[in-house]
Amino acid sequence: MGATEEEHELIQRCIAGDRDGWQEMMRRYSALVAHAVRTTFLRVLKRADPNQVDDVIQAVWLSLCDDRCRRLTGFQSKSALPTC
Repeated sequence: MGATEEEHELIQRCIAGDRDGWQEMMRRYSALVAHAVRTTFLRVLKRADPNQVDDVIQAVWLSLCDDRCRRLTGFQSKSALPTC
């Protein structure tokens, strides 16, 4: 199932630099990002140091802003945003 129109609009708001859009993106998906990071640490390293987890979570969010939001711009809406 592809991204909803609402998800697509949220992505476009973030690409445009809309502060409220970014806050909404983080409100909706921060728990999912944190879970994915923790799960990866546990699977790979068999432990999840909270400070390292926090650093990687921040790096994930910052990476979405890199290169004029290249990763968000490249999102093709073929799947729902939480599954990417």
